[in-house]
Amino acid sequence: MSTGLLVIPNSGIVNILGQKDGRVGPLKAFYRTSIKPLLPGTLTIVGDLATFSGLDPSTKFKVGQYICIETSPTKKLAYIADVDSTTAKFASPDVDRETGKHLPFSLALNTATQFRPWHLRDLGDLSEEGVKISWDEKVAPTKFAGRGETDANHFSSGSEMKINLSCAEMGLEELVSAIDQSVAPDYDTDGNITSISFTKRLGYNFKKNADSLDLFAYGENGGISTDPRDRARIWLCNFRTAFEQQRNATSQTVITLDGTVYDDINHKKDGKAVFMTINPEAAVFD
Repeated sequence: MSTGLLVIPNSGIVNILGQKDGRVGPLKAFYRTSIKPLLPGTLTIVGDLATFSGLDPSTKFKVGQYICIETSPTKKLAYIADVDSTTAKFASPDVDRETGKHLPFSLALNTATQFRPWHLRDLGDLSEEGVKISWDEKVAPTKFAGRGETDANHFSSGSEMKINLSCAEMGLEELVSAIDQSVAPDYDTDGNITSISFTKRLGYNFKKNADSLDLFAYGENGGISTDPRDRARIWLCNFRTAFEQQRNATSQTVITLDGTVYDDINHKKDGKAVFMTINPEAAVFD
């Protein structure tokens, strides 16, 4: 069993999500980073209103989600503030941190033929506690009948990987995205969250609804490190509704996300499904 982050200081190898001196600083977390398929049809945008043709947007989008329009040379990202069978009202993807509201949006686009859902959520900086990754490879003994008290053979019987994030900047939208179908929001006519309800999600399929998580370390200059080895992608994980808050505390508390990591059969090394990859863009899979 190996628990925690691997730390290899002063060896010429950048620590996993840390600095060369062995100190693990704050991390930046992004969830649901997998790219979704392009959708059929076209859309025309005037101001903050998009009209769809060849697609009922209400079947693919709901209030609170995002759409990425594959315009060239720069992609356009918009927030879904309202949606019906033919149109969607857009707002800016940026959220005012003071008010928690999406900023006004205006765009003129005659016809776009390529667009996709965009579920990526910036979970913000983690607290000083950072991220804890635990990996437990289980070993099972096997004995054969009729051979007396012979030594047992031992085989790997499976692996389990857990992750724990201490989020210092968790907002309402981030909470809704991170704890899928358990945190249910209500929206006003502009698509801004007005209330949050917590519900039971009995029968929820954690693995089917799992998505990728990217973790970035900060560099020595205080910004996000550009060294690709300071980035880790956990290919499939999902978070449980398992956190606690203390009201009237003398200091700010954080929300701790407790999740399970699953093997990704779409990314394999030597025929084995992958859990996590350091510098995923450079990885060569089967």
